Amino acid sequence: MNTVRTPRRNRRANRRRNPNRPYKPQSLYNMLLSLPTRDQAGVVTGPFPNCMEVECITRFSQIVQGASSFLVTPEFRLNDVFLPYTGSPISASGLAGAAGIYDSYHVNSVTFEVDVVSNDGFPMSFGLFLRDTQPSTLITTYNLAKAAIGNGPVIAAGTVSSTAGVSKYRLPRPVKCDISRIVGRPMVYMCDLLYDAPVTTNPTQVVWASFILISPSAIINLVNGCNVTITMRQHTCFYSKKVVL
Repeated sequence: MNTVRTPRRNRRANRRRNPNRPYKPQSLYNMLLSLPTRDQAGVVTGPFPNCMEVECITRFSQIVQGASSFLVTPEFRLNDVFLPYTGSPISASGLAGAAGIYDSYHVNSVTFEVDVVSNDGFPMSFGLFLRDTQPSTLITTYNLAKAAIGNGPVIAAGTVSSTAGVSKYRLPRPVKCDISRIVGRPMVYMCDLLYDAPVTTNPTQVVWASFILISPSAIINLVNGCNVTITMRQHTCFYSKKVVL
């Protein structure tokens, strides 16, 4: 009886792992290896890395209205996870876990999701104005607000109107914003500790994104305004792991 043998190269290729096949569950031995251990200096190593990247999510939902033809609110603090927007309740409970492991944090980028529903019977323009200086201190007139939306830098710009019923605007896709580009010099933002902060505190230098809403004319006030829902995701790196003796 003749036996047909598969060439060695083909047998080796057949033994290659199927990429669609799931990996086996982690063994107890490997799980024990990941438990905290100490080196010769007594410094705890693992299971937490020296730098941990997380996503901090903040959602703002409110009616934006007022006896004015323009509004500059809310104002988001892009590189601040402790106080993500002006007027937000300060609470360290959400960062308590990270504060027990790391000393500082740095926000690399942010992603925005924007929903706007009009409550007035005329078109309103809006946008998120990006600046390394607090925009509400700079935009004090209708013309300045209009110029900020028209000339930028601005993201998630649009127009809503309820002349034919409720008008709603939803950003087609999340918009990611690199904070270093707002500052203008990426190396400055990445290396200057003024843009970082200890966990549960605020950075010294804040980068802003302000929601600007304007009416068609300087003589028309935003009486009913609009319902604004903005979700901000801060892609944050916690670093400077604490030493546990």
